[in-house]
Amino acid sequence: MQDGDETAQFKNVGRAVGIIALLSLLGNHVWNFAVGTALHVEPLPANWRIAVTMASILPVVLAGVGYLIAQKVFVNPDKVFTIGSLVLTVLSLLGTLSSQLPDGTPAPQGFTMLTMPMHIISGILVAFGFKRLVR
Repeated sequence: MQDGDETAQFKNVGRAVGIIALLSLLGNHVWNFAVGTALHVEPLPANWRIAVTMASILPVVLAGVGYLIAQKVFVNPDKVFTIGSLVLTVLSLLGTLSSQLPDGTPAPQGFTMLTMPMHIISGILVAFGFKRLVR
């Protein structure tokens, strides 16, 4: 790949990261508000909105790096990236089943229903969004 092609691909991946992160962020906050309100999921940690924001954006940024690496390393990078993203999404769901929050406090009732779809939203957007947006 020539320098111009690499620069263009980097810009395309950066644009895809921005779009997917924004969609993930919006989808997760809408879900969080709607379902959190409907299920009366309380008490949520004080920094919950910040945690949802960071958890919506950081994995997408890391996925962008992974996408660039996959393009260089694998013969069929889109398939490897999609499968890898889906596997990581499924593995991330295990954390939503915990009865404890990362800080050790008990998870509020309805927490799994609140968090599991947020993992799925981000995972699906990453797994299927990159190859559509980068090209």
